[in-house]
Amino acid sequence: TVNGVDSLNLINDSLGLNFSFYYFDDVDAFSALSIKRNTGGYDLQCRWRLNDNTKFSIYEAYGPIGTGPFGNGRKSEWDILKLSRKEFNMKTIYNNKEYYIELIDD
Repeated sequence: TVNGVDSLNLINDSLGLNFSFYYFDDVDAFSALSIKRNTGGYDLQCRWRLNDNTKFSIYEAYGPIGTGPFGNGRKSEWDILKLSRKEFNMKTIYNNKEYYIELIDD
């Protein structure tokens, strides 16, 4: 949602609904969030980190697509509301709007 309004169609049209998280526990602790439209390859790549298991930060992003807090060169910090093996709920304020996302692994 954006400011409490269902925005699933907006996200689907601009980003797609496929969010893939990767974490590689190596020297660089590489992490990636890949967002892919329903057609084609991954269109947006983000580097992320967890801060004290209460914050999810996107500190680097690149790719030709975007909307709201997701996009090329955009950084954001999200409050983690729920984090489990199958579900990730988070919210942030970006450009004076509240973004709330529920990601569910089906």
